[in-house]
Amino acid sequence: AFDGTELQTGSVELHLTTGGWREHGHHLDSRYNDVVLHVVRADDGAPSRRQDGRVVPTVVLPMAVVASLAPRVAVDWSLVGGE
Repeated sequence: AFDGTELQTGSVELHLTTGGWREHGHHLDSRYNDVVLHVVRADDGAPSRRQDGRVVPTVVLPMAVVASLAPRVAVDWSLVGGE
C-alpha cells in the first residue's frame, strides 16, 4: 500500500539509479506496465514513468542497506544476463 491507498501487487524493478528506467527503455515497453515499485541505490532526478503514463513510486535504499544485501556466496550473474 502506498500513501494509505489500496494494496497493490505487481513487479518490482531494481536499478542503480532512477535513470536506469529510461536507459533500459522501460518507459516505452508495455511489459513494464505492471511494475508497482522502483528500487534504486541513488536518485538522479529522472522519473520512473511507465509506458501507460503512470509514475512508479521509487524507493532509494541507503548504502548501508545495499551493503547488507550483498550475496554471502559467489553468484554467477551470467546466468541471469548480467555481470
